[in-house]
Amino acid sequence: MKEKIDNKERLLELVKEKFFDFGYKSIKTDELAQELGISKRTIYKIFPSKDEMIIEALRLPIIEFTQNIDRIAIEIVEDEKFSFFENLKIIWKLIIDHASLFNYKFDEEIKKYLPQFYMTNRIHTNDRFENIRKLFELGVQKGYLKNNMNIDVFLNVMRFSLSNIVRYDSISNVHLKIEDILKQVFDIVFTGIMTQEGEKKYLESLENN
Repeated sequence: MKEKIDNKERLLELVKEKFFDFGYKSIKTDELAQELGISKRTIYKIFPSKDEMIIEALRLPIIEFTQNIDRIAIEIVEDEKFSFFENLKIIWKLIIDHASLFNYKFDEEIKKYLPQFYMTNRIHTNDRFENIRKLFELGVQKGYLKNNMNIDVFLNVMRFSLSNIVRYDSISNVHLKIEDILKQVFDIVFTGIMTQEGEKKYLESLENN
């Protein structure tokens, strides 16, 4: 039993590595068996099909991401000793890492070759943002975030910004790593691009309209 579990873990790790390095078509049962030193029959005993194997491998980083987000968000909400902004940065780093992994290229591959998994994952994306919503609600309560902010709009802006930024054609003219781009997005989203003087003038312009 332990050997079977070890083989499964090694197999899933290798499949995940190959998928994110080279894509769906790079995953071939013959090569997996050779690299792991096991038979194809052993692989098919663990996973009856290639798609089931890939889906299980892709679920691992998604589950880890969700659990980490949920854990931090719940701790911030329930424990007043937790620093709101420090943990917000941690959550944003998790989101950056996740978005960098599931970038546009691999998102399209999942959509093309694993359509059912793609649709299921999109549905569960809403659930993953629920605890992030609680975090922002807490930020409003503590006076850190503006109370006239519509959290639904804000979360959708975040989601669509991330999903478009990780598209290669959206950032091909920006000579920065995707991680650096996303860090700048964090600064813009949470501190804005206006100076105090700029914000003052902007608010004045709204009053005059």
